[in-house]
Amino acid sequence: MKLIRLRLHSPFRSLPAGFKIEFPAVLAGEKILPICLVGLNGSGKSNLLELLSEIFYYLDCFHLDYAPASHKEQKDFGFEIEFALPTSIGVSSQFNISPSAGKYFFVKIIKEPSEVHQYFYRATTEESWQGVDNVHSLALLPLPRKVLAYTSGQNELLSNPYLKIQFHYFHQFEEMHKRQMTYLLEDSRMYFMDQQNNAAILVANFLLNEPSKLNILNKETGVTGLHSFRISIHIRQPRKGQAPINQNIQLIVDRLKKCATLWFEKGSEKDKTVTLDFYVDEALKAAFQDQYGGAFQLFQSFYILEILNLQLNNKATRKLVRNAPKWLNISDELARSDPSNLLFRIEKIRVYKSGVKKPIYYKGLSDGEHQLLQILGAVMMMEQDGCLFLFDEPETHYNPVWRSKLVSRINDVSKIKSKGKTKDVRLQEIFITTHSPFIISDSRREDVYIFYRDKNRKVKYRKPKIQTYGASVGFLMEEIFEKDETIADMPFNEIQQLKKRAKTLEDIEKIKEEMLKFGESIEKFDMYSFLNQRKKELGG
Repeated sequence: MKLIRLRLHSPFRSLPAGFKIEFPAVLAGEKILPICLVGLNGSGKSNLLELLSEIFYYLDCFHLDYAPASHKEQKDFGFEIEFALPTSIGVSSQFNISPSAGKYFFVKIIKEPSEVHQYFYRATTEESWQGVDNVHSLALLPLPRKVLAYTSGQNELLSNPYLKIQFHYFHQFEEMHKRQMTYLLEDSRMYFMDQQNNAAILVANFLLNEPSKLNILNKETGVTGLHSFRISIHIRQPRKGQAPINQNIQLIVDRLKKCATLWFEKGSEKDKTVTLDFYVDEALKAAFQDQYGGAFQLFQSFYILEILNLQLNNKATRKLVRNAPKWLNISDELARSDPSNLLFRIEKIRVYKSGVKKPIYYKGLSDGEHQLLQILGAVMMMEQDGCLFLFDEPETHYNPVWRSKLVSRINDVSKIKSKGKTKDVRLQEIFITTHSPFIISDSRREDVYIFYRDKNRKVKYRKPKIQTYGASVGFLMEEIFEKDETIADMPFNEIQQLKKRAKTLEDIEKIKEEMLKFGESIEKFDMYSFLNQRKKELGG
C-alpha cells in the first residue's frame, strides 16, 4: 500500500483535532523508501504510528460480530485517511477496477465522530470518488493486506490494538462455537512483532525463505541456519463456560506432526501435551514446503497457536482487554506466566553460526542480533503486496554499522524474484520512528518528517531544510535535533571552561597540554585555533 494523506477529526493522544499530514505521491519504484518520523522524545512522532494502528483496528473490529458496540461506534474518534492499494490485492475486482488499469487503485475512508465510516474508491487520481456500500466480509475490505507493528519496548501503547484484536478474535471463536458454527482464526490483518514471536519469525524464515535472502542475515549476524527446535502445545479442556479450541488448532497440529522429526503426546484427551521435535535437514525443509509453501504461512500458523496462551488470562481480564480504553496499557493487565506454563511455545532453538563449530542456542545471541533477525525477518517473510509496516525505533540495539545499513538491508530482503531474475521490491509501505542520523541519511528529504511541539505544547511537524539523503551525521544532528556540537555534553563543557582560562601565555601552554586528553573532533580543532589566535593577541 501507499499512504497519501491523513487527517484527524478528533484529538488522539498528543495529536490535536485537525492534525493533517500528506505523504509523497511516488507510488512505485525500484526501492522501498521508508517514511521517517524523527524528533526529540515526547515530540509526538510515535503517536502517528499508534493512530494508524488504531484506525485499522477500528475498521477490522467494526466487522466482527461480537465486538463491543462501543468499539464499533467509536463516538469520540474521527478521521479521514487516503491510500493506494495494488490492484493485485484482489478486492479491486468488486469495484470494477481491472488490473490492467495500473498497479494501484485509490481508497478514501471518512469517519466523523458519532458516525459510521464510509469507503470511497477511484481507479486513478483524475477520476471522481465513488462511494462503496458497506462491505460485510473482512476478506473483501479495501484495506492493507497486513499491518505489522514493532516497538523496541519503550512504547507499549503501540501494542494495544494488536492485543485487543487477538482477544476479539478469540471471543468471536468462543461465541460462534457456542452456536455450533465454524470459525477459523486466519482472517487477522494485524500482527504485532514482540519478543514471544521473535522465535516464530526466525524458524519460519530459515525453513522456508530464499537462500539469497537468508545469506543477507548470515552476512550481518553470522547465523547460517537452523539446527533444531522444539514446539510444545498444551491442549486442555477449558474451564467451565469456555469454548474448546481444539477444532481450529488440531488441523495446525496435524500439519506440524507431518513435518516433525519425532513427536509424542502425554496426558488424556481432556488435558494433553503434544511435543514435537525438529532436526533440520533438506528433507524436513521439503516437508514444511509441502505443508505451508511460504514463510509467512508458517508464521501465521504459529501466530494462531499463540491464541492458546490467551487462556492463561481469566474471563474478567479478557473482557477488560476487549473493552479497554485507548489510554490503558493493556500489557500491564495480562497474566505473567512462567515460560514452562505457556500453552504454546517454540523452544530449545539451536542455530549454526559462522566461526562456531557446534550449534548454539538462539537465546545466546545478542539483543542486537535478535532485533535485526526480527526486523529484517518480518519484512522478508511478507511476500504479499499491499502491506503496512510500523516500526517504532527498530534500531535501538544496533551498532552504528547496522544502523547505517538498515534501510539498505530492508530493500535487499524485499526484492522479488521472477523466473530467477530479481525485479522491483514489493509494493509495501514502511514507517520508521528513529533517533538515528544514519537512518535519516538513508531517507530522502521528502520522506522525512520532523515532529516538535510549539510554545503552546501543540504537536506539529516540519520538513527538513536540507537534503537528508546522503547528508553527514553532523549536518543532520544540527538540522533534526538542533545539536551544533559533534561531541558529548561533558567534554564540550570542559573545553568551554578551558577557553575562559586562556588569559596569559603561560595559561595557553598549560591548556594545550590538557587538550591532549581529548579525542580528535571539530571542537578540539576549533579550540587549538582559538588558542593560537589568543596567543597572537597576547604578543606570543
